[in-house]
Amino acid sequence: DAFGVTKQQHFGTSVRAATTQLFAEGSKVFMPALSSTMKEGKVVTWLKNEGDEIEAGEAIMVVESDKADMDVEAFEDGFLAKIIA
Repeated sequence: DAFGVTKQQHFGTSVRAATTQLFAEGSKVFMPALSSTMKEGKVVTWLKNEGDEIEAGEAIMVVESDKADMDVEAFEDGFLAKIIA
């Protein structure tokens, strides 16, 4: 029409949403003692983000101990599902 407006007709189409769920066994990542005198440590930086694929031996975080900052490596292959702390 003269104002550039057109009518749209809907023919009762339906839209269905699909959900995909993955059920996989997870492993918790614990902070290892980086020296024989280490009592506690602090995660300085996560080198991986949630959802990232991880290979065994790959550095996943940097931990500050009483002596130095050190990379912590993954013990298993997998994906980083959630960073809790």
